[in-house]
Amino acid sequence: MPLLESYTEKKRSETPDLKLLINEVPRAVLTPEQERLAESLNPTPTKLTRKYFMSLSSGSFVASNVWRDGREAFAEHVTNTTEEREAQWKRIVAAGAAQRICYVFASESHFRRWSSEMRRYFDLPSLPSGDSEHHMAR
Repeated sequence: MPLLESYTEKKRSETPDLKLLINEVPRAVLTPEQERLAESLNPTPTKLTRKYFMSLSSGSFVASNVWRDGREAFAEHVTNTTEEREAQWKRIVAAGAAQRICYVFASESHFRRWSSEMRRYFDLPSLPSGDSEHHMAR
């Protein structure tokens, strides 16, 4: 606030009868659940390395930033077992998504909401409602 105070002091000295109204808007306070939702709807881009992928919580949803045929080249739930994750990693590599940017979501529904916003923003066609986007590596 020092900058604002010095500005108002200067303006008052220039115009003594000037009345200033300063309205501070408090920052919204979010619950932890709302913060997780906000973060999942605005995910941080992260490089998809094998080490990073293997460290993700099972049940998370990973989507690559690599697109093919108007959709993410890889978009799947992270599986539970090491064997399943190894198979997923092979699909990630085959899709060309390894070592590239990816996004991690709390759930597929969060991914779908984000994907819908991205498609609308970039004027891409919507996904069919039954399309789960799984196993997109071709």
